[in-house]
This record gives sequence, C-alpha cells and structure tokens, in this order.
Amino acid sequence: MASRILVRFLPVVLVALAVVSLAGCAGGTGGTRGSTCDSCAPCSAGMGPCGPLGPPSDLPKDPFPCTKYCKVWVPPVYRKVPRLEQVCGGPRRTEKDVIETCFVTECVKPRQVYGCTTPSCDCDEVAVQVCPGGYRWQPAPDGCWRYCSSEPKYKWCKKHVHEDGITYCGEIPPEYRTVAVRNQKRVCDTVYEPGTWKTVWCEECYKPGHWEWRAVEDCCAPAPNCDCCAPRTYPISSRCSCSK
Repeated sequence: MASRILVRFLPVVLVALAVVSLAGCAGGTGGTRGSTCDSCAPCSAGMGPCGPLGPPSDLPKDPFPCTKYCKVWVPPVYRKVPRLEQVCGGPRRTEKDVIETCFVTECVKPRQVYGCTTPSCDCDEVAVQVCPGGYRWQPAPDGCWRYCSSEPKYKWCKKHVHEDGITYCGEIPPEYRTVAVRNQKRVCDTVYEPGTWKTVWCEECYKPGHWEWRAVEDCCAPAPNCDCCAPRTYPISSRCSCSK
C-alpha cells in the first residue's frame, strides 16, 4: 500500500522541485524576467549582482564637473641625502722619495815627487870618539857607587875628509777635502692612517609611489545648450546630463 502511494506521488514531488528551482533563477527584483540578481549568471566588470557598483570611496572630494577621473600610478620620488661612512684606518705600505747625504773625500792637489841632492863638502878635522857612552859605575862623593849613563867623548883630529852630496827623493803629500754629495732615491715606508669619516650621497625615497585619481582630457560631452563644464561657474539649480 505504501509503495503504491510513493510511486504515485514521486513524479509530482520532482516536478514541484524543478519549478521552484526555475522560479528562483528567473524571478528578479520587481518581478522582471531575465535579470541577473543571483549567482546563476556571472557579473561583468564594475557591475554588482543587482546593478552597477557604487563609486569608490577614495574619489576626489571636490571634483570638476563633467570631468572623467582615472586612477594612475604616481612613481616614487627619490632625493639625494648625505650619510657618514666610516673609513677604517691601519698601516699602509707606501713609497716616498728621500734625499740621502753621503760624505766623500776628493783630492784637491795631487801628490808631487821630486829629487834632491845635498852639496858635497871637504873637512880638515874629524871628530873621533875616544870614550864610548853608555851605563857604567861611577863613584859617589860619600864612598858609594852610582850606575848611570855617561855621554860619549870625542876628540877632534886633523884629517882631510871629502864628503859627496847625498841624492834622495822627496815628495809633497796630496791634499784632500771632504764634500757632501746628495742623492735622491725611492724607499719603501710603512705609515699608519687613522680612521676617518667620509660623506656618501645616497638615494632615499622621499615620497613613495601611490595610486591617485587624476582628471583626463577625454571627458564626457555635455548635453546640447548646456554650458556648465566650467569649474564652479554654473548655478546651483542647473543640471548637466552627459551622454554616454
């Protein structure tokens, strides 16, 4: 009995569900067929499920009439700012030119050599040593003896003696002087450079990039016989209908 009732009413239930589903997709606001007010039809750009979206909240607060505003990207603004950068110090190898002073001896007047001969002479007397000199014992007045040096004793005797002259070489020594000689040469040196600071110019973002609304030239055309596109010169009661 129950199975018969279920078989009889099952088609009716299915038809009712289908009708309800179609009515939900076809029925719109105000009973207009074909409107897309639910998720059954996709929405176009700038359109909501039940009509066009409202204006963005960041539009200009005091716009010019009959002017189209587009959102454009304003690039960031950079500026040059000085910054201090530390330069580390430390030892550094370097080369430098120095003046080296050396003292040298130079000859002012060279050595001179000459020959010399003494004149010859003739003598009629000669000195003959009769008592040689030297240390010997000599009596003292108090009966003692003293060991001391005695001078040799000579005696002149008559004798003719001829002496020839002596030839010898003489010289005059050279003369020298000391002079200072300066020479320039390059040497390696190690110097210590202390740490310092230097100024480096860097770029810094003064104003970051952002999007903003800007007026463009291709605005909407005003209606005929309507001269109200001059900014803030139209009467309050006038209206301007722009053609799309």
